[in-house]
Amino acid sequence: MTEESDIRTVIAGVFDEDWYLHTYPDVADAGVDPISHYLSSGADEGRDPHPLFDTSWYADQNPEVGQTGLNALAHYLLVGAAGGKDPHPLFATSWYSEQRPQIHGTSLNPLLDYIGAPAQSRVSPHPLFDSAWYLRNNPDVAEAGVDPLLHYIGNGEREGRSPNPLFDPAWYLRQCSDERPHGMTALEHYLIKGAARGLDPHPLFDTDYYAEQCTRSQLASINPLEHYLRFGVRDAFRPHPLFDSHWYLKKYPEVLDANVNPLVHYLLEGAGYGTEPHCLFRGNWYLRNYEHNIPPGMNPLLHYVLFGAKNHRDPSPEFSGRFYTDRYRDADWERTNPLSHYITIGRAQGRSPAPMSVLYREIRRAAEEAFSGTGFEALRHISSMAIKPKFLVVTSGEDDCKHRITTQSLLAQIYKNFIILSVSDILSFVERSDEECDVYLIWLEAGDVLKPAALYHFACAINRVPTLDLIYGDEEIRSADGDIIPFYKPAWSPDYLESFNYIGRSICYKLTFAGELLASAEDPFDFLLRVTEKLGHIGHVREMISTCPDRRHGSDTEVQADLASLNRRCRRLGRHAEFVAHAQPARLYRLGSPITTTAKISIVLYSTRAITSSAVDLPYPFLRQITLRSSAEFGLPEGTTIEVIPIAATLDDAVVSDPNAVRGSDLSGDVDTGGLAVALNRAVEAATGQYILFLSDVPQRSEAICLTHMVRHIIKPHIGAVGAKLMAADGRTAQFGLVLFDGMKHRVHHGSRPDGEDYFYSHTASRNFRAVELDALMTDKGLFQSVGGFDATVDPSQMAVDYCLAIQARGKMVVCDADTLVESEIDVDEYASGFSAVGFDRDRVFVEKWSRQLISDPYYNLERLAISPAAYDGRPQKDC
Repeated sequence: MTEESDIRTVIAGVFDEDWYLHTYPDVADAGVDPISHYLSSGADEGRDPHPLFDTSWYADQNPEVGQTGLNALAHYLLVGAAGGKDPHPLFATSWYSEQRPQIHGTSLNPLLDYIGAPAQSRVSPHPLFDSAWYLRNNPDVAEAGVDPLLHYIGNGEREGRSPNPLFDPAWYLRQCSDERPHGMTALEHYLIKGAARGLDPHPLFDTDYYAEQCTRSQLASINPLEHYLRFGVRDAFRPHPLFDSHWYLKKYPEVLDANVNPLVHYLLEGAGYGTEPHCLFRGNWYLRNYEHNIPPGMNPLLHYVLFGAKNHRDPSPEFSGRFYTDRYRDADWERTNPLSHYITIGRAQGRSPAPMSVLYREIRRAAEEAFSGTGFEALRHISSMAIKPKFLVVTSGEDDCKHRITTQSLLAQIYKNFIILSVSDILSFVERSDEECDVYLIWLEAGDVLKPAALYHFACAINRVPTLDLIYGDEEIRSADGDIIPFYKPAWSPDYLESFNYIGRSICYKLTFAGELLASAEDPFDFLLRVTEKLGHIGHVREMISTCPDRRHGSDTEVQADLASLNRRCRRLGRHAEFVAHAQPARLYRLGSPITTTAKISIVLYSTRAITSSAVDLPYPFLRQITLRSSAEFGLPEGTTIEVIPIAATLDDAVVSDPNAVRGSDLSGDVDTGGLAVALNRAVEAATGQYILFLSDVPQRSEAICLTHMVRHIIKPHIGAVGAKLMAADGRTAQFGLVLFDGMKHRVHHGSRPDGEDYFYSHTASRNFRAVELDALMTDKGLFQSVGGFDATVDPSQMAVDYCLAIQARGKMVVCDADTLVESEIDVDEYASGFSAVGFDRDRVFVEKWSRQLISDPYYNLERLAISPAAYDGRPQKDC
């Protein structure tokens, strides 16, 4: 079909004669037929026959057009459409066909189908043009009954209208240094050139930042904005450093349930009723503090990004822009948003977001202001509660003045359903109320001060989860010199509790669950230990419940009472062990008696350095020391067999085993494939020990590693993995437990000094964590094999985290032992990473497997601690 008449027939269905004459007045002035003009010269001149067919662009995209003898439009209609070619940058053929299943897989031309449909019932022909949103946002266009895309191309952009909620034409054009061709919209320019150059379509969409979270294959055929709009809810990627999708979806689960894009929700609805985009940006606080500087109705985050940061406005009480920019002068603050810098770089480097001496004071003041404005709502909420629990409050102590202080704090409670009882009265009350299921006990010490909303927070938790048997909250500690120190607590951590009573007295117990234990309890700590031995449902309220005296240190009487309670616990649980105090007056404890188990232990010694020689020549700096020493030198009983299995695996999948250095193992020395995971899994198969210790070949000091404390933990029924404290050559901590939040794993004590300030013994007590590193990880062989060992499909750097999450899914816990030291000759800054955080975004298998678990970490109080460096826990610090 090459005759002009035939071609004319082909293109007539698309050709818009009126639009052509209006767009090219020289053709109208010449009085020639528009189709004839296009066929004779218009196509060659790059003129467009319809607003949705871009002749020049189509020819550039499809260079074979010039060899067919057809003009661009005829080629599209006869050949291109059937091959999925796009007629215009804003008309995506494949996307449109997916939206119109009745034409998907047929020979119907998508552009003809679109043009033939009623103007305002046409589906969006491109993922970056939201027809329905455009009509809702522009009611005059809807009333006029015109096609929304044609309106946008013709007049809409010139009138300041946007094609979707996340594309701001005016903002985008300010970034363009080159001239746009006449008639090209900003969205077309973004699709053709801007996205590839990393230009941002909206102040809250950072193209480069988003692209760093994606793999190359994810952005192979679509630009970052399109990927976010299509897959943003599924992947929860962050579009901007100041908008945390993970955090937003967790805080506002109704958005996730509705399958709404979180940033779109925030811009269109959320900000209007007070949702917050990031834990470090408090929109309501920002509006209150700078109300005279912000135009009415303007989104607070947009104002901060565009204007506020440059004028040293603070985004929240937890971050001081002026402090940050004055203190850290290694960035171009004219072009860099300080909060974005802190979130993407500064936090991982341990920089401070604000003067630490005033940080908590500001948080506390903001919380009090927020609650003072919601007191009426709290009372209304109380009246509508399905469960109205009754609290029995018991106060121990002889000091009448302190009793009055505690009583006054109770009388100030906004939740009034409570009874104050003496210790002597509580037992008889328990006997009388044995059948009441909504009664809860709180055991305080005279002088403790409950926050006005303490009982309200407990009641809210009970209504959310009625099965809770024990609920504890965060608390403020009053130090000896009068300072208030916030204690942000982890989730239920039985091993931390045995090292230090981190729960304290900000607790309520369900009476039907705990009442029977009251008569045998010696004191509140003894009662707590007895209750937690029952397999109940324990919950943590992330709210400040009380202000109490500092219990990190105590008298000899108090320390001995704690030890007596802990050792009674050992006897009840059938442990052949005794607790001892670290050093008085610290109320910090550890198991000190010899262990009795003689279970065999297999040490899997591995290397991740490149293999360039035979296995025999591989350097294992302390291999002979381990193999030649007796079990007693590891702190283990005589008769305990220590088996060492050295292997080496590169990340390029070569695996070598060294049978010559293995005592009691028949592991073959064949070269295999599969990488580090396969090598370690094969070593475990060959191991004959009940417990496996994975140990890396990071150069060690000459001292033998004492395994006593790790074994004491691994024999506990609830423990599935034990980690150690890895020490660098300069005496600082390289790693002590991992925290998972914000899509990253954080080595929270990376760089800490053993003699430094220790936040509630977080660095010196054995603690439960979400994960530990593979460098020194002990586990049970049977458990390891029951979960399939290490997953070879995840990145080697995430293998240990993946394993820890897998065993927690089986009901086991992870603990890091503070007394097991693995000492290295490597400086702390050379160990694994100079930063304390490592991202998961590159490992899609891992992220898809554990996406829900990576949003926050129950052992790290995200609501407050994420405001600052991962190693900072809220304690007062010097500002320099």
